[in-house]
Amino acid sequence: MTKKGFKSFYSFLILVKRLTEKYVKIAQCFAISILFAFCFLISSLNLKANPLYYVNHWHLHQPLYWPMPSRAGINRWENAKESIDYKDTDPYSGHPYNDLVAIFDKDDREAAYQYRPKDSLSLITEYPQAGFTLSYTGALCLNVKSLGDAYYFEYKPWWNSYIQETREWFTEGGNRRMDIVIFGFHHPLFPLLPEEEIARKEIQLYKAIYEEAWGSPPDTKGFFPSEIAFSERIIPVLVSEGIEWTYVANSHISRCIPEWSNVAEPGTDYGTEPPNKADQ
Repeated sequence: MTKKGFKSFYSFLILVKRLTEKYVKIAQCFAISILFAFCFLISSLNLKANPLYYVNHWHLHQPLYWPMPSRAGINRWENAKESIDYKDTDPYSGHPYNDLVAIFDKDDREAAYQYRPKDSLSLITEYPQAGFTLSYTGALCLNVKSLGDAYYFEYKPWWNSYIQETREWFTEGGNRRMDIVIFGFHHPLFPLLPEEEIARKEIQLYKAIYEEAWGSPPDTKGFFPSEIAFSERIIPVLVSEGIEWTYVANSHISRCIPEWSNVAEPGTDYGTEPPNKADQ
């Protein structure tokens, strides 16, 4: 073979090698794609057979800031409007210390306490089973109503009409898209209440204002504990009040298992203190 012929043959071998490597890579990519597609198909079939459910919860609260009886002649505590009106009036000058104008006269709060829940829910109604739960304390109901009735800031007398409307939106399965769950009227930490009767009264007070605020008596079976502070000690009260399920923080659940390992990381705020052995 001549020198020129040898070079041509060598070039041909190089070309064959490159083409082989190229098609091997294409075959490998194709095989990987088939594998991913297969895994995705298996996952989809598994999710269809065992669907994953989750819920969004919206919690809204502002307390009754000053513990004086209402001067409106009703058996209730002073509401936000009264606290604002009387703060600079003797003999209650300076109370409460909180600046309630700065607290309530905020665009995001005026929206969230009135119409924003409806706006948010309307974004997911295309999904037949979509919805969320809402906890809206009795104290906040009194505060917003007092401001709305007086047209303070951007609050209106029909402050609750938007949420009332969305309570009548239902999923394909016949469930309310907005489930306003039971809550303690004054946002109490239930595990720290000294007597069961106090816990029961907090729930009953909220049930009493529920129809006034949301248009009909509560048909929800859910409960949202303030600050997710839950204890088994409150279960008898919840059951006696017709509550069938409650939110419980995953941190509480994790602390009750023998394999608890959610240890705090040095130099960070992550983690919780080790659980009491008696709770495991």
